[in-house]
Amino acid sequence: MAQIGIIGAGPAGLAAALLASRKGHNCTVFESAANPGGMAASFVVAGQRVDLGSHRLHPATEPHLLELIKQIMGDDLQIRERNGRINLRDRWVKFPLRATDLIRKLPTNVALRIGGETLTKRFRNSVETNFYESVQHRLGPTVAEEFYGPFAEKLYGVEPHQLTVEIAQRRIAATSGFDVIRKIAKATRSSGRVFLYPRDGYGSISERLADAVHDAGTELCFNSPITKLQAKKDSVAITSAGNILEFDQVWSTIPSPNLLAITEPSPPLETIEAARSLRNRAMVLVYLVIPRPQYTPFDAHYIPTTETIISRLSEPKNYRDGPDPSNQTVLCAELPCWKGDMIWNASPDELGELVSGDLQTMGLPDPQYIHVELKFLPSVYPVFEHSTSQARTTTQFASQAINRVVSFGRHGLGVPDNLHHVMRMGEHLVNSVSSDGELDSSKWDKALGSFAKHVVED
Repeated sequence: MAQIGIIGAGPAGLAAALLASRKGHNCTVFESAANPGGMAASFVVAGQRVDLGSHRLHPATEPHLLELIKQIMGDDLQIRERNGRINLRDRWVKFPLRATDLIRKLPTNVALRIGGETLTKRFRNSVETNFYESVQHRLGPTVAEEFYGPFAEKLYGVEPHQLTVEIAQRRIAATSGFDVIRKIAKATRSSGRVFLYPRDGYGSISERLADAVHDAGTELCFNSPITKLQAKKDSVAITSAGNILEFDQVWSTIPSPNLLAITEPSPPLETIEAARSLRNRAMVLVYLVIPRPQYTPFDAHYIPTTETIISRLSEPKNYRDGPDPSNQTVLCAELPCWKGDMIWNASPDELGELVSGDLQTMGLPDPQYIHVELKFLPSVYPVFEHSTSQARTTTQFASQAINRVVSFGRHGLGVPDNLHHVMRMGEHLVNSVSSDGELDSSKWDKALGSFAKHVVED
């Protein structure tokens, strides 16, 4: 049995805490926020529960983890049919993609180019040195130019040629046009378009996990950021809220640069500098309260063009049958940005007007909103740039090399993974602890290798 300190009460930390507690380990979870969930949290805007952006629980979740979630959620976990749209060349195309809709909506010349490029893939240059080349080789120049290229630039803030191949491997499941055709064929059936979502918002998954963790005997410490971590030979001491606590192991889900910054003894200066060079794309979430029951019937609108500031628009009410106000709805507009830039520093009134203008430019109704709220997420998309590839490797190696400290989760490993992926990370970590409470490094190293194969489900 081990005494384990867990930093972060997001899905990864909570899943690890629950499974470790059930195996008899004594865990304490530290969370800097006042509530669980991290970026998978929910909160209230004008009496309505909303999420930090658009989230879904995917059917691709491993059956045993899905069963765990169903056990803690009960009847509150609903099966829903996806009903989204993508803006392509100023036309709205259903998402998930469907054959008849594509035929009706896509310009003929674009459809013919995509079809021809699907058939001629074997003749294309197979060299993949960056994100753009990877998409171009796998799905063709037209898909790269019309969708993935501009969307990547919008999300990551750099030209797609500056991004590594790894981000394409982690964000795009299809390896050929025929894979896309198979997905389209699957989506023609309603059973191929389903997802799972809680009636009280996505954050209720983390909230129920936290309840289960508490019931298992684990202490949850909210409003408790870690200010110092001292790695010793036989233990790890962490300082939080002025208190120093000793643990056999510490499992961390905070970003590696943040972890290295509080660790003693401090890493070499070159490691600190490498960590500081890594960039993460920030996001401002703009919530518009609209005095009508529904804005559109769609759950999410994906907007890849760089001519607008919105990357995705979601309407939480359309994700669920929940206890929402009948006379209003709330929109959530996701605005990728850099921390400290014009968007990050804009006022609610300024961003409300910008978002409203973008929506109308794309042919959507005037929202005629009555209230605006903002949420600021400083670290959403890790930017896998060629220029910092070595620094990323150095940083990850250093964070994993801290004695008796393990980094995992989306932020801990600096990856764009889904909730079910990070819960699986927590499970692997628990299974890597031997009966005497020591971490089996070989098991954990094998698990880390498997995480590199994760592909984000959109």
